[in-house]
Amino acid sequence: MPKKPALSIVVIAKNEEENIGYCLNSVVAEAKNFDSVEIILVDSRSSDRTVEIASKYDIKIAVMGKEHRVNPGLGRFIGSQLASGDFVFFIDGDTALCDGWLKEAMALVGRFDWIAGVTGNMEEGTIGKNGEFHQLRTLNSFSEPRYKDAIAVTTTMSGTTLFRKDILKKAGNFDPFMITHEDTELLYRIQKKGYEVAWLPKTMGHHLTDTYSLKENITRFKTGYYVGAGQLLNRSIKGGFLRKGYKFMKHIINCFLVLFLGLVCCFISMYIKNLNFFFIWLAPVILMLVINLIKAKNIKVFVINMVRIFWLVLSFWAGIFLFPRPYDDKSWHYKIVK
Repeated sequence: MPKKPALSIVVIAKNEEENIGYCLNSVVAEAKNFDSVEIILVDSRSSDRTVEIASKYDIKIAVMGKEHRVNPGLGRFIGSQLASGDFVFFIDGDTALCDGWLKEAMALVGRFDWIAGVTGNMEEGTIGKNGEFHQLRTLNSFSEPRYKDAIAVTTTMSGTTLFRKDILKKAGNFDPFMITHEDTELLYRIQKKGYEVAWLPKTMGHHLTDTYSLKENITRFKTGYYVGAGQLLNRSIKGGFLRKGYKFMKHIINCFLVLFLGLVCCFISMYIKNLNFFFIWLAPVILMLVINLIKAKNIKVFVINMVRIFWLVLSFWAGIFLFPRPYDDKSWHYKIVK
């Protein structure tokens, strides 16, 4: 009988032919630090060479069935089904794991029973022609200091996280209908069960993306990426953790209220044939935009941020009405291709 792996590494990918080799090379290198580990790629029906490239590695590969709408939440859900290890580490196909981080995370996750998983900071950036990573920004998962048993506890969580599989199952696993923010929604359910996700004070990975690219933001809007914020509010209301959900998305909600108020002022001004109401709203909005432009110190970054906020607000409203659907461990289709 083959030995059961202690750790399962699940890679989620869709059309990542440019990045999947970078990701898998880092994962395979890190796997050498463990005696027993399995690597699983869950592919969201890629139309490029992602699966072909991944097939060159000694890993298991599963492709989502055509019956489902692909999204990261479903990919992680299927990956957890296929994982046979007691610990499951999730990472996206456009992310490279930093050397040594997973080994430290595995040492930390078993220290206390209340630790459901471990996460860390993520650096976002691009790969240059020389193959070097160029950092654009850092995503800090420990924005508000909180400790338990002298261990840092995260208040936010990215999809790149190590979990104890038993607690992942107890919390209800990833929601396969969440288009985005499936990681944050899961964190709230884990905390509701009385567990926490610990935070390691070092960079765990390099996320290969340029969030300041207009092309990237257009792609995210077209694929429904921004709808996830509304879904998170929906789940927060129904799951009993509205305060946490609001705190996470308050900037989006506040922007939505500002735009809604502007629409109301516009209609009132048109009805009474007096633009005073509209200008009362417009003046502080222009001041706010000027302040943001000064902070951005870059017109391109400012414009893209404003476009992103506008799309977020529109998509947020739509996401609220994407109601949760029941799911179980037996209703999902995928094909093992390797």
